[in-house]
Amino acid sequence: MESINKLTRKLERLDYQTYLHSLSCYKRALTYCDIMDFHLIIKHSVSLACLYHDLGKMYYEDLVTAERPLTDEERYQLSFHPIDSYVICKSAGLPDNICNLVLLHHDPALITLPKLLDEYDGLSREILTNVSAKEQELAETVSMIDVVDALQENRPYRTHQLTFTEMGRIFANQFPTKAYEFMNIV
Repeated sequence: MESINKLTRKLERLDYQTYLHSLSCYKRALTYCDIMDFHLIIKHSVSLACLYHDLGKMYYEDLVTAERPLTDEERYQLSFHPIDSYVICKSAGLPDNICNLVLLHHDPALITLPKLLDEYDGLSREILTNVSAKEQELAETVSMIDVVDALQENRPYRTHQLTFTEMGRIFANQFPTKAYEFMNIV
């Protein structure tokens, strides 16, 4: 399997916006972990998960570079990218804790991921038995950082910069108990 650095450079070539988003999430994670006074090992895991969380999107180049809103079917196809990212990270030999954070970055509460895993060729929900409660909690941090960064980017379906108030409202709907964390991510 290609090294993780080669894969990151491949993502940069295929989809520069996603690559920049990953770098931005990595930087936000470092800052956030410092502010929240996370242990160095946790900071390392969260920041690397933020850097690699979207590697699987390289398999969906036509969708992530589309200059239009995605259809429901296309969004569903793209919902598999966390699993693809997990497989890439696992194949590259990254530690399980980082791979698990990457896997959970869109579904830390494990609401939709088990069903997606059942449909994914070569994996099953069995891999979730190794996910700890702490990893789920840290995956929520990765998810929050991902959401905040995505809300600050222009997207084909949203071409204006969101105001701080609009971002706060969206964030509060997704992470109702995490207002303090939002202030530290932005």
